[in-house]
Amino acid sequence: MGWVYPLSDSAFQGILSIGDLYQSGLYIGIDSDTVFLTKDFSEFIYYPGLTFDEWNHIAVTIDNTLPEPVVSIYINGLLVGSDVLSDPIERNSSRVDIGNIS
Repeated sequence: MGWVYPLSDSAFQGILSIGDLYQSGLYIGIDSDTVFLTKDFSEFIYYPGLTFDEWNHIAVTIDNTLPEPVVSIYINGLLVGSDVLSDPIERNSSRVDIGNIS
C-alpha cells in the first residue's frame, strides 16, 4: 500500500481514505509508531510496530465478502494483526484520498 517514515516526534498523519469518512468510509493513518484504521470515525483499530527514523512498508487487506469484513495490516511484510469490522466498507465510492487529509 505504501511507505512511511515516522519520526520519533511525529503525530497523526493520514495515508489513505476511501468514501465518506462519516458514513461507512475507511481511513488509514499513522500516529507515532502506530498504524491505525478507522471506519466512519466510530470504530478504531490500532497496530503498533513502526520503526522510527526508518522507512516502513504498510499493507492493508480487507475481505469485504463476509457479513462482517476482516481487515489485516502488515508492517514490513509481517502480519501485525487482523480484526473484524462491525459493518461492510462502502464499495462504490467515487472519493479516494491519498496522503494527509485535513
